[in-house]
Amino acid sequence: MNSLHSKDAFGKSYYWNYFKALTPRKVAALIWHDLGIATKELRRSKCNFVLGFIACLLSVTIVAVLYTALSFTPIFFLRIAETEFGEFDVSISAGGFVNSDAFNFTAASQVLDQNEDTKYSSPRLVFEEATGYASCTEEIYANSSRRYVGLSPGGLPCSGGARGTDGCLPDYCSSTTSLTLYAIDFDREEFMGLGRSWALGKAKPGEIYLQSSVASELGIDIGAKLVVALRAGETLAGWVTNASLPVWETSQGKKIIAPDLATFSLQFTLAGVFEESGGKTPLLERQIGFISHEDLTALVYQQMHPQTPELLRNAVRAAKATDATSIAYFNMKPPRFTAYTSSNFVDIQDSVVGFSTTVIRTLGYGNVNGDVPVLRRILSLRIFNLFLGLILAIILVVLCLLLGVLIYSLLLISVETRTFDLGVLRMSGLSRPGLVRLILVQAAVTSIPAWIMGLIFASVVTSALLNALSSITNTNVPAGLSPAAVGWATLIGLAVPALASISPVLTALGTSMAKALDTKRSAAPAIKYTYERSQNTKAPKAVIAGGSFFSILGILLYILFPAALLRFDFTLLLGIFFALLMGILAGLVILSLNVEILIETSVCHLLLWPFPRSIRTVVMKNLVTHRMRNRKTFFMYSLSIAFIVFIAVTFSIQIKSLEFQEQKEQGSLLRANFGEYVPLSQLKLLSDWADQQPLIDGVGWMSQPLKSLESVAVNMTLPSRQLSICHACVCT
Repeated sequence: MNSLHSKDAFGKSYYWNYFKALTPRKVAALIWHDLGIATKELRRSKCNFVLGFIACLLSVTIVAVLYTALSFTPIFFLRIAETEFGEFDVSISAGGFVNSDAFNFTAASQVLDQNEDTKYSSPRLVFEEATGYASCTEEIYANSSRRYVGLSPGGLPCSGGARGTDGCLPDYCSSTTSLTLYAIDFDREEFMGLGRSWALGKAKPGEIYLQSSVASELGIDIGAKLVVALRAGETLAGWVTNASLPVWETSQGKKIIAPDLATFSLQFTLAGVFEESGGKTPLLERQIGFISHEDLTALVYQQMHPQTPELLRNAVRAAKATDATSIAYFNMKPPRFTAYTSSNFVDIQDSVVGFSTTVIRTLGYGNVNGDVPVLRRILSLRIFNLFLGLILAIILVVLCLLLGVLIYSLLLISVETRTFDLGVLRMSGLSRPGLVRLILVQAAVTSIPAWIMGLIFASVVTSALLNALSSITNTNVPAGLSPAAVGWATLIGLAVPALASISPVLTALGTSMAKALDTKRSAAPAIKYTYERSQNTKAPKAVIAGGSFFSILGILLYILFPAALLRFDFTLLLGIFFALLMGILAGLVILSLNVEILIETSVCHLLLWPFPRSIRTVVMKNLVTHRMRNRKTFFMYSLSIAFIVFIAVTFSIQIKSLEFQEQKEQGSLLRANFGEYVPLSQLKLLSDWADQQPLIDGVGWMSQPLKSLESVAVNMTLPSRQLSICHACVCT
């Protein structure tokens, strides 16, 4: 072995010859020897080992879990969007150059089902202004004609209800309520994944599923009979496009399908009651019911208005329900959620918009209108996702700093307490590379087991979290750590301790042999002397570097921040925000270091005031002697407290912001939807009642939409023109 006093002991050729002479067997022997020495040191200072092991273990676990969870947060946002709109990617309705509210899905499915990308689709017939009747006389159930025409119990013609089209149902049924009825294809919706939580199965022809609120208002249970009045002018027009339609002229001269013939009073048996639709409709949608679209036209044919011409009846019997589809839903081929797992919204947008373009191009751009409400909702949540990424970056930086300082302090304490032992090893022939290797092995003995155990714990925690996410979202989320999580966990578990070993290594190498073997001199000198010659005074490099750095940072902030606002570059804005937050955090930590002496003095006098003055003096002198070492501990605690407070406040603000956004979209904390029309005269009573309630601050109201005015022409006068609007009217 080369002597430390040789010519090339500290030169490049020495290290080159040292590494050149190493063989695999020799390397293994040296590492085994260093492991023995490191193990003895760990047995002697168990507390330091446990402290470093736990710190590294927690850092690896937290980083791996957070990065894996962040990679699946888009799935959580997808669930939020699906809760508001439904479990579909694209919705298609009649539009373009087609002057109708329905389109022929029967013909479209022949083309869609041949394409692997577009076959995951399902049609729906939507009857928004349906009315349910229950507790009717037996004659209403036995004779379908009696529902349309006849005399009331008082001997007068039947009233027809509020709309005048429900025949005798209001006169012979004691309970009624409004609802939105969906005629759906249960098999296709299950195939495409629409309604993943639906548990009632498929409704048979003549059966109906009702939401609990509808069943409660009607006062019926499973197995009871009810009649639903459907206003289906557009649906009837789609079914009988080639037949002559009976028309009725309005007071404004418009010709539409006779409203009494376009109202179907169909009898159903209640087969099930549900609280929520299981993802088939938006979560907040109430007063809904589901029937099967199979044999719907046959059911309508059997229970149509008795005055319906035979030609029209036969046309309905020959038609299929999906010949007049109100809306069709499409999903990307499974697993569809993989398109939403990207943290970059542009990638999600490309996938969904590309899929919707394929669907619309297949159906014809001039025939349908497409919508992607789930994507639009995710667009509004993308800022929250970027914010989570920013928080994770801050967590990673702070954990790296804390772990690095902690490992550095532990290794430095070990080097200082083992100065004599290291001096003896060097005197026995331990080379400088061997000394470096010994300290690195000691750091690895703590970090490598903690890294392995951290990944194992992170895998267990992540599996539990992803299983819970799968249960909440009803998706098959793959359990396990993401590659990015393993990479960042490896960085913080292995690279940070290795980098933290540099300063202790330099301290050990900088200690002379004589000083290391001198056991009478204290390892921590109480007084340090610094000599400076006035003629050799140079410009302070640290001050110049710090001033230049902050000047450049201010210039970049002055330029980049307005540019990011003008271009709506949220990524750049969050980067600037991250830099500012880290600067604020660093400034607070530096401020805490400046008050270290004041805090030490105050704590010393506060806790030691009952003791003699000599004890306080000794304690203060020890604090002065070990001030540099205590500053590391002070730094770690101040950074940890600042980090915890920052995370708690930031998350609280973000959650409050998300809650406020939801409240803003709904308009208020409480929103009530009335099943029937409420006259304007009763709104004053509602307002007076709300003023008397101590918990209600204010009340407002909105009218019914124009689409609820079937077969009614509405004139809207503007300053320069007059418009005549007829919504949901079939004109000839």
